[in-house]
Amino acid sequence: MPDASPAGCLDGQMRLTESGSGSRPLAMGLPVISTVFNGACEIMENGRHGYVLSSPADLPALAEAMRQLLDSAVRRAMSQACLALRPSLAYGHHLDKLLRIYGAITSAPAQCLEPKVPLI
Repeated sequence: MPDASPAGCLDGQMRLTESGSGSRPLAMGLPVISTVFNGACEIMENGRHGYVLSSPADLPALAEAMRQLLDSAVRRAMSQACLALRPSLAYGHHLDKLLRIYGAITSAPAQCLEPKVPLI
């Protein structure tokens, strides 16, 4: 019987994620089932890279998402879409993005704002 724990792989092709672990399987080409409460939903597109459930308590939606992922053609298409995400999930990509943000902040002229309420 396959491991069906929250972080377990099912048949090596599907993955239910626990909080904070959605990007790793996506980068490896594994479609995930996540919720709107997990950061993975900011990376993935529902129905393209896996499924994003509106509630972790929605068991019928979870069952339907799992049922959809039993279709090998669906898994194959989602797997390719997940692999396409890999460059944007790389550590270097995030570091470059942070450096651009910090660079923009530090190169912006300092602004002093007058308080709207008199300071006592």
